[in-house]
Amino acid sequence: MDIDIHAREIFEPGARCASGLAAASHNQGRALVIERSFSGISLMISPKFAALAGAPGPEPRRFVDEFTEIAATYANEVAVESGDTTLTYRALDELSTVIAINLASRGIVANQAVGVWTGESGALIATIVAIFKINAVYVPIDRTLPDSRAIEILTDGQAKIVVLDHHQPFGSLPCPSVYLSELIEPNPNPVSRSWEVLATSRICYQTYTSGSTGRPKSIRISEQSMMGYLGGIIERYELPLRSSLITTASLSFDASIREIFCALLTGSTLYLIQRGKGFDADGYVRVLQEKGITAVLSMTPSILKVIAVAASSNRIEALPALRLLCVGGEVFDQRIADVGRRLFPNAVLINHYGPSECTMTSTAWIVPAGDKLLDRLPVGTPNRDTSILIIDAESGEVCEVSQDGEVWIVGRGVCADYSTPLPCIDDQHLKSLNGWPAYRTGDIGHIAEDENLYILGRSDEQIKIRGIRVEPTQVSRILTGIDGIDDAVTVSVLDDRLGYQLHSYVVLNEGSALTSDVVKEKLRQELPAYLLPASITFISSFPVNRHGKLDKGALPKPHRATATTEAPQTRLEADICRTFAEILGTATVDPNASFFELGGHSLLATYLVLAINEREGCSLPLENIFANPTPRLLARNIEAGN
Repeated sequence: MDIDIHAREIFEPGARCASGLAAASHNQGRALVIERSFSGISLMISPKFAALAGAPGPEPRRFVDEFTEIAATYANEVAVESGDTTLTYRALDELSTVIAINLASRGIVANQAVGVWTGESGALIATIVAIFKINAVYVPIDRTLPDSRAIEILTDGQAKIVVLDHHQPFGSLPCPSVYLSELIEPNPNPVSRSWEVLATSRICYQTYTSGSTGRPKSIRISEQSMMGYLGGIIERYELPLRSSLITTASLSFDASIREIFCALLTGSTLYLIQRGKGFDADGYVRVLQEKGITAVLSMTPSILKVIAVAASSNRIEALPALRLLCVGGEVFDQRIADVGRRLFPNAVLINHYGPSECTMTSTAWIVPAGDKLLDRLPVGTPNRDTSILIIDAESGEVCEVSQDGEVWIVGRGVCADYSTPLPCIDDQHLKSLNGWPAYRTGDIGHIAEDENLYILGRSDEQIKIRGIRVEPTQVSRILTGIDGIDDAVTVSVLDDRLGYQLHSYVVLNEGSALTSDVVKEKLRQELPAYLLPASITFISSFPVNRHGKLDKGALPKPHRATATTEAPQTRLEADICRTFAEILGTATVDPNASFFELGGHSLLATYLVLAINEREGCSLPLENIFANPTPRLLARNIEAGN
């Protein structure tokens, strides 16, 4: 098919990109037909076809080279603050060199994977920098993951060593381990500090996401993809030097890489939030206010809502210091955008989009100020070195403007492991796209007449739970591996109050005595909290349609056990039962019922603790909800002054 590429000039090469974003929002609705140089190729921008192209960017530099310059320029400025501990850029640079020498002394060489299974600390950031200094591959592992999940990541990632800050039983790991406390000690017999300079095409980090096969899949990103992306958004979002940034994302997810590296590449101060089993909204809001945080680069709409509740509970009407707020990972609507505007009145609010396979995010859109109501917020226009095409799944042709189709992303950031040939582009037009790899996202969307990308849904069963991509088949795979289970299927259900939840249906082997409690406990040993199903229903067989395929519509309705069998013993118990019921959207809650067994999750636990603290006038920490998950246990915990 002979096509022109319908693109949009977001910003002139070399210009500040956020200014281009702002200009784009003011020029919506204009039909732009221009021709510009695209890496030496004349690229026609035509209003006929649904494709957008970002501006070309410079060739990315190595992270270590840029960091070394930043560390020299801002040597005495604070780079990282974690609790009572701070590291200046000079101290961070020196500590990372010590760690790099110790890793090299343990035989770690370029292109080998280094697992990092620790909590948040300044030493963690130094370890990440050290891994880049020796040209190794950073493999982050969330401290709260079950051991089996972490071991699966280390095994699949072929880690040569894993850095720990906690005890692991000897022999349980698939590779040697070293404690972080050992790595930060100077080596009396150091190896050479001269490390090889490698091309930026090398793989620099590897994260894991939910896979359609039922197993988590690895995403290996090159240094040129990472640095090209980071340089592009620092410019496009106009992130100033010496900003104050805060970590919001879990270390397991690539959003944390955006937070960490954007801070280090702008000489900014990065404030690390200690993440336990849940999100401490109260603590997060305190840091935002007390430290005058100016930029938040990763936030889901779900987190934005709970932060607004926490701010209200603390009698905080607004946080005016924030200048930049980037939201993504879930559907972002006008109602939630208004919440962000009220809480952060001086912030540029950006809705960004993109799968991990394409290096974090691929598009961005400034949410305009004012009272204009939009049914659905766009995700905007491509970052530099990125193109977006909408392709009809049946014909393989590029769609026309406003026609729904599947979103394809082409660009420097696309992970080569997931590159898919474009079905509709001939060699001539492929050159116009620099020959960069393409990724078929599975997202359904269109490019509207306002020249913005809109995401409408998925072409498969993949969902987002609290901003995390989830394949329900991954849960089913674990279930069918449990002795006594013959078959299992997991489906997602959208609850108005609780958001997307997973519900599993299980067929037991004949004679099996498994109970739902036993099955849930086995799942906890294998899966992260966000993948645990809200309910497990035993059925004799799965319903099928006339074609012999699973009829999901005929599955019984998921049922949460909420029947009250015992009355509360005290006023406090009764109050907490009512609060449980309000948060979970049920009529009543038994005082011995677990919040999490009733469908609660870590983010709802944050709402729960905020409500209890406000109503009871206490200061219950979030961790107590996990340790005391029933109204009776919580009441006793509060009465004991804990």
